[in-house]
Amino acid sequence: MVADESGTTRDVLIEVLRLDDAVGAGVAVRLADLPGLDADAPTAAARAAQAAAVETLRLADAVIACDPSGRFDILDLGIGDDVPVLRVRTKADQPRRDGADAPDVEVCALDGWHFDVLKRGIADIALRAPGGSCAVAFARHSRQIAGAAEAIGQVVGEIHPEDAALDSPELLADGLRHALDALEQILGRVTPDDVIGRVFATFCVGK
Repeated sequence: MVADESGTTRDVLIEVLRLDDAVGAGVAVRLADLPGLDADAPTAAARAAQAAAVETLRLADAVIACDPSGRFDILDLGIGDDVPVLRVRTKADQPRRDGADAPDVEVCALDGWHFDVLKRGIADIALRAPGGSCAVAFARHSRQIAGAAEAIGQVVGEIHPEDAALDSPELLADGLRHALDALEQILGRVTPDDVIGRVFATFCVGK
């Protein structure tokens, strides 16, 4: 729910967001919906809401800054420089205002536009968060390792040590490249030439 009048939201609402479809099975993060930060808090209730929001931000592993204007003229959040921030322009069905910054993600709640992109963005900042749970990284890495293991298993199944030469070296090389592609998602760029060269160095490759 939204309201034109500032200060309407005063509670910190916490919900669990599952990221199974964006990262992997069993992965979730806790989202805390905060009152909007406002330099002018005229009442005791408003000041208490601001204090709760600031304290929640101080404990956050990552921050999602939402601003329908796209300007992100937010107050000093008081968070560390190492805390990742995802800038989200909400109400993306409306034109972007003049002087607006380029957001990381634009979403529209009317039709769910870019919700999948938002989930991937949340997963990304969760991975980069200094105090974030390693469960997100573990699930993602497990999926890539499983893919690499499957590709390597298929390659090994096609190699027969008693043969003097490989029947289809180009197919085996393709399988190894698939395994390397999966591992690159974890380790970064891996050059396949050295790995493939070492594997084929022990075989007589026929033509």
